[in-house]
Amino acid sequence: LIAIICHHGTAGGGHYTAYCLNHLNEQWYEFDDQYVTEVDISQVQNCEAYVLFYRKSNRKVESLRQRM
Repeated sequence: LIAIICHHGTAGGGHYTAYCLNHLNEQWYEFDDQYVTEVDISQVQNCEAYVLFYRKSNRKVESLRQRM
């Protein structure tokens, strides 16, 4: 899992935010309009997810990256 779009509000209206994982430091960030905030994983786990984004992994490619 590398990112989540969350809905805040009701079916008739609301607001969307996104949580994205920085794979370099394994830290999650919340993107809310013009604000970007570092957040704890528990906040990400408790949001009402609307869309989930995953990163496809390939063991052969990962092995090559580690050798570089």
